[in-house]
Amino acid sequence: MIAANRALLMMLIATNFFGQNTPAIMATEAHYMEMWAQDAAAMYGYAGASQAAATFTPFTRRRRPLPRVRRHCRPGRSHKLPAPGPAPVRKLWHR
Repeated sequence: MIAANRALLMMLIATNFFGQNTPAIMATEAHYMEMWAQDAAAMYGYAGASQAAATFTPFTRRRRPLPRVRRHCRPGRSHKLPAPGPAPVRKLWHR
């Protein structure tokens, strides 16, 4: 978009005999300035958002697991998992 704006401006300046393209040159320059103003506003917004994201509250202490979960997840206890691979269709439907 900026390259197209600058190319248009160069073409208008190159063909500006007797000031006939002066209003179009001014409009092209104004459009270019509007693009930079929008860019600056967006960057200001990004800076504010990143500042807000950088100031987070620290994590809370890890909570104790629920009693039911603790009973089944003791260290050293072997956990029997199903063998990898597809289960028979009959077993899937009767669970």
